[in-house]
Amino acid sequence: MREEKNAVRTDGIIKKTFRIEKEYFEFMQDNLEKADVRSVNAFVNRALAFYVGYVKTESSGTYLQRALSSMISAKLDLSESRIKDMLFKLAVEVAMQNRVLARMARITEQEIADIKVASEEEVRRIFR
Repeated sequence: MREEKNAVRTDGIIKKTFRIEKEYFEFMQDNLEKADVRSVNAFVNRALAFYVGYVKTESSGTYLQRALSSMISAKLDLSESRIKDMLFKLAVEVAMQNRVLARMARITEQEIADIKVASEEEVRRIFR
């Protein structure tokens, strides 16, 4: 390998010129959003980080397991957050409907509390 002068920035980034097959370059350009990056340079850096981790790991299966596990965990966390938000909004809507119905039927607070206890017992019995 020949020695080249590198322009090293203060943030540790080295500017280099590489040759790349046209199909890979086009793939990167077409998949920037999917890869969650803004530039081909960022795409290449992310791909290299993945491949370097793969090469450094003695067992490629171990690295892929960790990478997939991390990705799945992140997706599940996002889904959990969205489900919590939806359940909260649904609970607010149900509470509003219950208050409207109680006012229309002129049910007292004590009667509502009794209905709540009976409803909780019924749901527990159903979901055992």
